[in-house]
Amino acid sequence: QEDRRNVALASAGATAAGGASPERLIDGKTDAYATTAWQSGQQFLVTLPKPLQVDMVRLLLWQTADRFSRYKVEVSSDGTTFFTVADRTQGYHCGWQTLAFPKQEVKAVRLTGTFDSSSDGRFNVAELEVLTPPTPIPLALGNALYELTATEKTYLPLCQAGNQPPPPQLRRMTPGSRL
Repeated sequence: QEDRRNVALASAGATAAGGASPERLIDGKTDAYATTAWQSGQQFLVTLPKPLQVDMVRLLLWQTADRFSRYKVEVSSDGTTFFTVADRTQGYHCGWQTLAFPKQEVKAVRLTGTFDSSSDGRFNVAELEVLTPPTPIPLALGNALYELTATEKTYLPLCQAGNQPPPPQLRRMTPGSRL
């Protein structure tokens, strides 16, 4: 179980702008939608109270099989200069979308709907989450000794100190051999 934290909540000091009812993006609920007029280029902007290290954005689009959307997500460390982290301007997207990217400092997230298959001209989003990376778990290797060669022969870990032979369940790997 990862311990990611959604930092794009109004209760945590985040703000949302753009379109109709943008506060719905950051209320922590999934029962009502914020909307933009995608044909006129409207965008949502979620601003965090301060720049934070994040590596994932999740958003909840319309959740029916007969309707799909296309969109682009950009992030900014200063609220001015944005970089694209997800380009979903092709394909058929609906329901929960999970967008992972390299960990970086983020102050603002811009969501641009580029298409919605409904005839009403609206791009609908129920929730937008900005997630912190999981807390790293320290790995204690103890007295294990590892050897890896990238030549003809590759060996699995020698699990005992003093270069003793590996236990029977670990064996030498040669090119073409199988576990």
